[in-house]
Amino acid sequence: VGLIGTGIMGHGMGRSIQRAGLPLTVWNRTQANAQPLIDEGATFAGSPLDAARAADLLVTMLTDADTTEEIARQALPG
Repeated sequence: VGLIGTGIMGHGMGRSIQRAGLPLTVWNRTQANAQPLIDEGATFAGSPLDAARAADLLVTMLTDADTTEEIARQALPG
């Protein structure tokens, strides 16, 4: 599973994915926000594209429609 956006809500989603035993790749503009998930076994992707390439399923938890569109354009080729 790829998760883009590891703020308050994304972090909780990521923890649930990890508890389910699924491999998790995460990306966040600020890697420090993803660090707790990385410390628990997630892989950090270098870009939204890398997160999409590493996953069969990609989840986004972003702040607004404009940000989601911007990041989706970066991830879509993956």
